[in-house]
Amino acid sequence: MQYGDVEVHNALFEASQRTQTLLERMAVVPRYLEANGLDATPMILQKIQRLSKNAMLEKISNTLHVILEEEVVHVKKGDVWFSYACELEGVTNDIYFKIIDKYYPQGFLRPKNLNLKARKEAGFSCKELNFMAKKELC
Repeated sequence: MQYGDVEVHNALFEASQRTQTLLERMAVVPRYLEANGLDATPMILQKIQRLSKNAMLEKISNTLHVILEEEVVHVKKGDVWFSYACELEGVTNDIYFKIIDKYYPQGFLRPKNLNLKARKEAGFSCKELNFMAKKELC
């Protein structure tokens, strides 16, 4: 397998080409596309737990836990750069939702399955999480 063989790889590459500023790129790539992995990975882990136990599934589960932990750090780094770009452009972090609406008008992919703990660790505020979920979560 090579980079680009999986659809998610292509989405990251396309987003890096479509976004024209640091602010847009940091909103879209780490805070939207990569942060979606923070929500998807726990769902995958739950599905794996329902399957019959074997050595391969144990390895996959352990690997996914490492990926989730590393992804939190990765998204957090993107959040730091997003905040920096907001400061440079003299805008508040609320611009995030306008940017996401511009590139992804369908909204957030899993508003019912937001990984609150991971997203908070990665820099998302309760205000942002509540807006994404369309209800009070925190």
